[in-house]
Amino acid sequence: PDDRRAVVGLARRGQDGGWDLQLKGGQWLGPFDYVVGGFAQHCLTEPFLRRGGAACDKMLRCLRHIKYSQLFPVQVVFDGVPAPAGFTAAHIRGEHALSFACNNSKKPRANGAWGTAGAQHWTLMSTAAFAEAEFSGGGKGKGKGKGGGYRQTAPEEMLRAFARVLGLPDLTAQRP
Repeated sequence: PDDRRAVVGLARRGQDGGWDLQLKGGQWLGPFDYVVGGFAQHCLTEPFLRRGGAACDKMLRCLRHIKYSQLFPVQVVFDGVPAPAGFTAAHIRGEHALSFACNNSKKPRANGAWGTAGAQHWTLMSTAAFAEAEFSGGGKGKGKGKGGGYRQTAPEEMLRAFARVLGLPDLTAQRP
């Protein structure tokens, strides 16, 4: 994507009350009646909203008292035998580390065709409790400190959970 089109700020219009979005390249888009934001990291929320001035003050005060739910998405390619899943996508119950799994290789494509040839590509999503424990240091990865242990241990535990969901002892044959 064109990095110059990344949204870096917002401003409230005085007269009509609409919102304008500032792009990294200096352009402005708008006005918009509503702006809905999704942030890749909770630490980006406040600096972005602070630029909205007084119109964002109430939202900022509210967000400062909210505890964010951390999630870990893991994308994995299986270079070995395909994972023997009887589903394309599923919400997972009973696994502390895993809440969702999706076989991206079976999803519909933009051209209307189904699936992709070659190795299976899966997306695994952690549970919020697992991610929070791993990220804050209460899990096996011991948090985000030096070395960021959770970056290694969280995907490993999620893959072990996925193997259990599939009824496999491990994913050695799948070669993640």
